[in-house]
Amino acid sequence: MRRILGKGFEGKRTLYSIKDPQIFEIIKAVDVLDLKQISQLAEAGKIIGNYLNKS
Repeated sequence: MRRILGKGFEGKRTLYSIKDPQIFEIIKAVDVLDLKQISQLAEAGKIIGNYLNKS
């Protein structure tokens, strides 16, 4: 099994590192999806709010 996360120690601190640069690309892709979904929810909330204020 290939490890993607490295672990080291510096005094009392535990340091983690990502060994595979493709992991960053995956994180970026997931982050963008989440931001799009949040944006869509915010837009839907504005539309509903406008509708309720007009009624």
